[in-house]
Amino acid sequence: SMAAINGLIYLVVNNSSKIEVVQPLTMKKITTITGLSSPRFIVKATSDKAYVSDLSSNQISIINLTTNSISGTISLTGSTEEMLLYNGKVYVTNLSTAYLYVIDPTTDIVEDSIAIGSGGNSLQLDMDNKIWVLCGGDYVTSAPASLHRVDPSTKTTELSLTFPPSVYPSQLCINET
Repeated sequence: SMAAINGLIYLVVNNSSKIEVVQPLTMKKITTITGLSSPRFIVKATSDKAYVSDLSSNQISIINLTTNSISGTISLTGSTEEMLLYNGKVYVTNLSTAYLYVIDPTTDIVEDSIAIGSGGNSLQLDMDNKIWVLCGGDYVTSAPASLHRVDPSTKTTELSLTFPPSVYPSQLCINET
């Protein structure tokens, strides 16, 4: 995955244990962030820090955007996936649990968890400021895939839709309307 942060491009290279930081127009390498286990996604959390999800480390890595180095971690169970910064909170999906986690980026503390379906893998914010979370389910336990609408102001799931058996969706997309 990749993200444009503070005028640079952060290329999260899955299964590489690293993030490549490059110039946006030339793709010239600025630096490499190492020391990660299996990075998946990056999101700007504050003006000077980003969070990186990880497939295998049971944590979110905190990246200092000034030094482009790991400055700390936030413990979470299982494989973290896509994240979303909204209204001063970072929402984190998790392939290994049935929760959407809420992190306060000013303290780097997990302040809440919202019950959703198994295998949360992607999320989007809609025009009504609701967060939609796609859960791929779990083929080992036969937990069904599902789609959830979460109200971030109340931290509750307002709507849950279940997919048919043997369907394991990923990569939720949304249009502007």
